[in-house]
Amino acid sequence: MRCVVWVWRAAFLSASAGAAYGQGIDLLYPNETDFTANRGIERLIDLDGDGRFDSCGERVADFAALQNTPCLLSQTGSSCANVRDVAYATVGGVPTVYWVRTDTDLVERGADTNGDGRISAGEQSVFFSFPGAFPGFTGFVGQLAIDSSGAVWVTTNATAPANQGLYRLRDASGNGAATLGTVVGGEPEVVNFLPATFTVPDAAGTGTVSLPSNNFRAVAVDSLDNVIAFEATNGVYVRVRDLDGDFAYDVGEATNFYYAAPCLPALKQNPDVGTAYPNIFDFGTNASCSWTAGPCAAGSFGNVMRMVHTSVSATAQPLYWFGSTSSATFPCYKGIVLKAQDLNANGDINDAGEVTLFYNGSFQSGVYGTGPTPLVDGAASFFVNILEDFGAVGEDAYILENAGPECFDNRERLGFGAVADTLWRLSDGNADGDADDAGEQTRVATLQPAELWGPRGKIVPVPSAAFAVPSSHRISAPGCAAPLSPPPDNDVRAQIGGIGNPSIGTTFTVTLRESPVSGGGLFVPGIGVLVLGTAAINLDLSVINPMSFGCTLVPFPDVLVTLPLTPSAAPFTWPAGSPTPNSVPVAEATLPIPIPPDPSFVGACIILEWGVIGLDPSLAAVPFVSTAMEARIGL
Repeated sequence: MRCVVWVWRAAFLSASAGAAYGQGIDLLYPNETDFTANRGIERLIDLDGDGRFDSCGERVADFAALQNTPCLLSQTGSSCANVRDVAYATVGGVPTVYWVRTDTDLVERGADTNGDGRISAGEQSVFFSFPGAFPGFTGFVGQLAIDSSGAVWVTTNATAPANQGLYRLRDASGNGAATLGTVVGGEPEVVNFLPATFTVPDAAGTGTVSLPSNNFRAVAVDSLDNVIAFEATNGVYVRVRDLDGDFAYDVGEATNFYYAAPCLPALKQNPDVGTAYPNIFDFGTNASCSWTAGPCAAGSFGNVMRMVHTSVSATAQPLYWFGSTSSATFPCYKGIVLKAQDLNANGDINDAGEVTLFYNGSFQSGVYGTGPTPLVDGAASFFVNILEDFGAVGEDAYILENAGPECFDNRERLGFGAVADTLWRLSDGNADGDADDAGEQTRVATLQPAELWGPRGKIVPVPSAAFAVPSSHRISAPGCAAPLSPPPDNDVRAQIGGIGNPSIGTTFTVTLRESPVSGGGLFVPGIGVLVLGTAAINLDLSVINPMSFGCTLVPFPDVLVTLPLTPSAAPFTWPAGSPTPNSVPVAEATLPIPIPPDPSFVGACIILEWGVIGLDPSLAAVPFVSTAMEARIGL
């Protein structure tokens, strides 16, 4: 492979010269989609300042990869090593990321102490263990947010009343963790701030309404240091403030911040959302209240589980954003984004005009107001399948539209035949108060092929200066959009990956497979071709061979490497038609690519495309079914 270095040298120098770092804001979000590695937190960087995250090096899939055995295709939910939510803060001058684990109910933290632009295994630690602190803990830990003191607020949905509540965790002792029972200067490091039952003032201000703390979901801390948590049983967003500074809940420190459901008539209800969207907060858990108005019946899970806030100026009230994450099974309000502001500064957003419909991507919500509004990308239009990750920057909202395998509305093919999740920016371009108009929806990233569940949690903005720009690699584009052979022999899908990252002075190992775990493989011997280049050509191969309809050669072929493929012998072994793809051993070939220790290579991009040519089990031709990958060279 020494020749590769010299062939690419001039292109590397040209590609890396004059590189600039664009927008000043990166995005972090939980990732659950890669079934082979990188399950954890991903990072998006707008290196070229074009407002998108789709260029080489702009997606760091392994920014904070979990250090566990990855999930198999049959595993979901708490059986997997996943991240449920993520938060960011500067703690003691150090940029720090916190996250919640779904498999262990741990709150973990990480800091890039070696300055390489990612949080590796040695830089991750347990901040607080709910099972460790509360033996027998069952249920789940929800979301988290960080206040100005560095305290981490965490929601729980615990089975035992003693474990239920809204927790405040802070490393007051400076040892990198919060410990139950530790008190420093009168401050306990672990506090269950809201007990099993708490009260909020009623609408008249003359009495109180009792609420349970067994079903908290979303949580946010705004720029005024208000902690706002979603009590999901009754659909109440509760504002929490420690008014007397005693680190304990007192009557009057929890108030009704936002309520739009019909179950508790004694509470002040938002008149706009409560009338237009009576089921939007329905979790179906309040047995005493039957929610039947509108197209969604009781228990339809038109639920708002995502909430974030942004500040638009030093003097204005914060903006609050709510994303409806209703599932494909219960689609009535999926894809709705609400925007809110406490216009009269009275401590809630329950007054007329304070909550508006910013974007309506729901299939069935067109009964109310405007909509549904598709996501528009060029000539293509999409409706929201499942809104998973959700965030906002300034006055723009970001939604991650999950096109995972459980959803079939927007099956966009990417990479090795899998569907792709997409990140959209919603902007009010014409200043009419919404993002439902033409040109106000922008696809800013096409993300990891979703062989499993899509990401879920908050999309968190982070200052670009907080972390260095690392070396990275990502699946970038399909050479063939989908297998061409008919079912059931449609699983011949070339798969490319990487071990480590392409840093100068190291060897970057490329992994090559004839198909993924669920693939059937070739029926007879064939050929694998790896094409490497530093520039894109995007050649439509059907102009050369009509059988290659839909196949594209992405990189200019600076270097070609060919490998013989066999249907059953090493290095490729994929039993065709296996009913249990998780148990199929998937062998792979590896190809080392040495990167010289030359700093001038930093920032250069390699495009790699791996394709398979042969016959599938139905004896149909497989004409260069392929997947392309981009690799950005770093320190």
